[in-house]
Order: sequence, then structure tokens, then C-alpha cells
Amino acid sequence: MDGRNNLDEALSTLALDSDVVASYEQVIDFAYARSPTALLTQARRLGVATVDGLDILAAQGGLSFELWTGEPAPFAAMRAAAGVG
Repeated sequence: MDGRNNLDEALSTLALDSDVVASYEQVIDFAYARSPTALLTQARRLGVATVDGLDILAAQGGLSFELWTGEPAPFAAMRAAAGVG
């Protein structure tokens, strides 16, 4: 089985195939997970830019921090605390 077929097998649980995922410029998965989801793992293998739920969580938290305090959010510290990276 070649690499593309392995990707298609992994993506089949998501009702996707590698041709569909590879056609996207970016894949965003809102799931909060310490390790990449199957969707993000396969998208990265196909060279597609990705954003995961923890990154979104940190960005939302940073914006909330700024709204509540009027101070710049410590985005790097917030991302590190969320496990983004």
C-alpha cells in the first residue's frame, strides 16, 4: 500500500480522502486535544497548514484577557500553558 492509500485509509473514518484534504489551503479542527487529531495529522502529512483547538482556545483567551484588563495579553505564555506548539 503506498503512502497516499494509507492516508486515505486513515481519513476514511472522517468521510474524507487525501485528494479532498490536499485541495484545502488550511484545515482547522476545533477539538481541544493534547495530540493532533486524525484530521490534523493527515492534513499535515499532505502539507496543508493546520490550526488546532488549543491554538483557538489560547487566542480566544488572549482576546478576553485584553477586553477585561485593557492590557496586552501574554499570548506566548497562554499558548504554552494550553500546550500549543
